[in-house]
Amino acid sequence: MDNGWRGALAAMTIIMFAGAIGTGASALVIFSRAGGDLETIAANAQTIVWMSSICGTLLVGAFSTLVSWLAVSAVVREHQKDREQAARLASHI
Repeated sequence: MDNGWRGALAAMTIIMFAGAIGTGASALVIFSRAGGDLETIAANAQTIVWMSSICGTLLVGAFSTLVSWLAVSAVVREHQKDREQAARLASHI
């Protein structure tokens, strides 16, 4: 039953979390480099907002793939239990 979906979803979740962390850290670095200079903050405001929205989108994607991974894992686990029970019943006959 596990035909690669769990691994793919886990990889996507990890990549999205890493991307969100990297993008959020980059936005913080850009904001901190301004050093309180309002002109620099104003010039970088659009970039900071853009990077923050990308970070949020990546986090939503990561959480949705995590939920999908949990659902696929539960289905795989139940399918494995059913196969084991069927094998036990077949061996008793």
